[in-house]
Amino acid sequence: MQLVAYSFTPMWVAGIFNIFPSIRIIASLLGIYGLVLLYQGFEFTMKPSKDNTIGYYLATLGILIVSFFLLSFIMALILGAIITPSFGPRF
Repeated sequence: MQLVAYSFTPMWVAGIFNIFPSIRIIASLLGIYGLVLLYQGFEFTMKPSKDNTIGYYLATLGILIVSFFLLSFIMALILGAIITPSFGPRF
């Protein structure tokens, strides 16, 4: 879990760059750097064989993608329930 937290820190910092459209390429590069950190970190934290490293990497990415979409869906439901009633009925 520490490995994922440390490797995705550049992506969280890169979120600041998404405010300005002209420098979003920096955010993309930091995101790629975070993925490289994740892959290289498996060798130091878990010490798997070369064959297992790719499997761990893909499994971690799969879990991250699924949890991202699940959390996004839950947040959309919560924010939709909070924001929609304030607009009132549309007749």
